Amino acid sequence: MIGVPRGKVKLSPHNPKWLESFAEEKKSLERFGQVEHIGSTAIPGLYAKPIIDIALGVSSLKDNEVEKYKKPFAEIDYHYIREDRPDEYLFIKGPESKRTHHLHLIEIDSQAWKNYILFRDYLIANPEAREQYTKLKKELAKKFAEDRKSYTAGKVALVEKFIKQANGQ
Repeated sequence: MIGVPRGKVKLSPHNPKWLESFAEEKKSLERFGQVEHIGSTAIPGLYAKPIIDIALGVSSLKDNEVEKYKKPFAEIDYHYIREDRPDEYLFIKGPESKRTHHLHLIEIDSQAWKNYILFRDYLIANPEAREQYTKLKKELAKKFAEDRKSYTAGKVALVEKFIKQANGQ
């Protein structure tokens, strides 16, 4: 149902159980801040890597506040990986052989938070954009099945285009 080896790309048709998996995870995370299902598994009808992406919005991550989250997240099987940008930190769930969840700890007022929500909502509301994104993802997955970084980089321009359109630009 969910999980992909670290660094690999394997797409699956949308599975309603992804929404159920998110709902379960949300229960253990909402005490920390606002929890949103983001990424392709949040978008009905979209092919996705079966990894549940979750945004957890908190008021501040300044002055190394991420440290206060590491221990309680580890207790619910989320392990710190890296800082993606100054206002976002990535935690993962699942072994390297089967990553199941990505938890993006983000400042709720940040542009990263806003972009995740805009992108998700735009694709949900726009079937043509969803189809265009699915087509690109399938092409990239075929080309970069063993190279997640290149797969992700290949989506950037279209993602940015959709975020601008969602912003009315």
